[in-house]
Amino acid sequence: MKAIEGYHLIKPEDLSWRPSNLMQIPNADYLERTGRENLGARLWRLPPVSANTLHKHIRAEEFYFVLEGVGRMRVGGKTLTVPKHGGVLVGPDQLRQVFNDTDTETLWLIIGAPEELEFLQGSKSQMDLSLIYPGDPKQLPAELAGRSGRQRRGTRTYPKTCHSERSEESLTILRSDRKGNSQRCFAALNMTGSEIRFRDRF
Repeated sequence: MKAIEGYHLIKPEDLSWRPSNLMQIPNADYLERTGRENLGARLWRLPPVSANTLHKHIRAEEFYFVLEGVGRMRVGGKTLTVPKHGGVLVGPDQLRQVFNDTDTETLWLIIGAPEELEFLQGSKSQMDLSLIYPGDPKQLPAELAGRSGRQRRGTRTYPKTCHSERSEESLTILRSDRKGNSQRCFAALNMTGSEIRFRDRF
């Protein structure tokens, strides 16, 4: 893996948000435009009553940092509560899953190295995905058993107060207040604006 040359400034408006493949959690890859091969850094915005995949890694160590809200996470057989601006460093062999069993959203920054480029190819990858997902990756933690905070619309899930505006190029998620004015929806929150656009690239 080669190192980058020089430096890259990434602004909030440069981020492209999309729902994750398996759990439909809004996320944005900070470094996707840099050509990096050694490091991964991604924002994950978990709505109330949601979870990311249960997984492990082959080589990558990951640092989980809570930017907003209260982080909830299971690592191995333990469930952790991570305060705002707290973090957890996890070795590659540990099964881990971030989830949200609170009533407010949580924003995570997850940094991993070395980057496992073959895993990023998704369904086109030739690697044995059981190395990443030794069990059911969509398995929910006990804390979310029997709870439902979102409704399903097509193949994506959004909060009940949200609606989508789809065009050929993008999918915009908005929320209307009691007067009918569009406001930002937590699943569509951008650091600098009132909406995000999920690109149908994945």
